[in-house]
Amino acid sequence: MSKKLTRFAVAGGLFSVLVSAVWIALAADPQLQITREPNGSVTLEWNSQTGLVYQLYWNSNVLEDIGAWQPLTNFTAAGTVSTLTDTGGLARSHPALADRRFYALLYERRTNVTLVSSDVLSNTVWTVADSPFLITNDVRIR
Repeated sequence: MSKKLTRFAVAGGLFSVLVSAVWIALAADPQLQITREPNGSVTLEWNSQTGLVYQLYWNSNVLEDIGAWQPLTNFTAAGTVSTLTDTGGLARSHPALADRRFYALLYERRTNVTLVSSDVLSNTVWTVADSPFLITNDVRIR
């Protein structure tokens, strides 16, 4: 399992319509689409891999070490496209009020994701070695 860091930037303030994306990535890494919403919030959308764990961070200074960035969210992708809208929060202002905001996406490549998409019809043992398990559909235990 290897960790990858992809850094994204959003520029602009309340009246700005300039939204730019800058990322340090390889061709197989997430391709980001950034949208400034009418209310000034920022929507980030990128291609993802089902079962991959993503950590999104933010900062107003792109040059700071990633250790100084603030966590925005952690989640496991449930599909091939992931979306997050930044509307501000307890520790960060609404994006419309910020002169600039940068985003960093940290993720781990995993090859051992076990997808569960159908009913469990017999005795089944789910082990740590086969984790994580990602349930992608309604599943009934019979």
